[in-house]
Amino acid sequence: MEAGYADLEAELAPALVRIDQHGDFYSEEDKALVLELIALLATRNPGFREARRQALEKIYKIVGGMVVSTQERYESQFGQARAAGYLKGEPLPYEEMREFIESERYTVEVPSTSHVATELKLLAHMRDLIHRRGWTLLRAPSHCGGFVTSDHPVVLEWDDPERMNSKIYSPGFGLRSTTIFFPVTKHFALHGHFDQQDGRTIQINEQGVAAINFKVFLHAHRQIYAESERFGFIGVNGEIQRGSALLDLIAGR
Repeated sequence: MEAGYADLEAELAPALVRIDQHGDFYSEEDKALVLELIALLATRNPGFREARRQALEKIYKIVGGMVVSTQERYESQFGQARAAGYLKGEPLPYEEMREFIESERYTVEVPSTSHVATELKLLAHMRDLIHRRGWTLLRAPSHCGGFVTSDHPVVLEWDDPERMNSKIYSPGFGLRSTTIFFPVTKHFALHGHFDQQDGRTIQINEQGVAAINFKVFLHAHRQIYAESERFGFIGVNGEIQRGSALLDLIAGR
């Protein structure tokens, strides 16, 4: 898998340079490579893996509770597992196992190979959804410090500001009325939407760049990357602040 990703990176790196130099998608091949990167990062990131692990942990804890709900069920399940070759020896006493399960003094870990297998299944579907959107290349002003990126750079959000704050309905990559922002280089970011023309390049102002940088901050997992501390972002009062103030702002909050 890592060798395959390395091959993609070898093709992607010069494509990013061409986009940065020409200010547009130099070719359909370059565009396809960048969209492939977006699809990969949308399915292969620490946040998604942890969310999947937490979901599986909840499932297994529910199943564990069912297994120890009665002594008869516990002994039956243990016997089936031993007959199938998964377990050896005698089971722990029922009361001891039930206390352990109900106290939840354990976590569920998911092997990396399991994550990779899931991500590969999702990748083809994600690639199709990414290509269905119309993509606009956003150009930052030369004097503003440009775009930043992060360890989770695919920003997906609702178009409706009220739904952005909803803790019930999360945006989906296949849902209309959603927008994707993706910082490509310091000078350019991508804006993807189902209901827009594909292939345009437009200039945005410093306020727009700062707003996108702020969205990138909110979606970051642990790390933010920038060329220098000159980049701008929207501060708590709606004004543009510089990157040099970011760490103090985070510490203060």
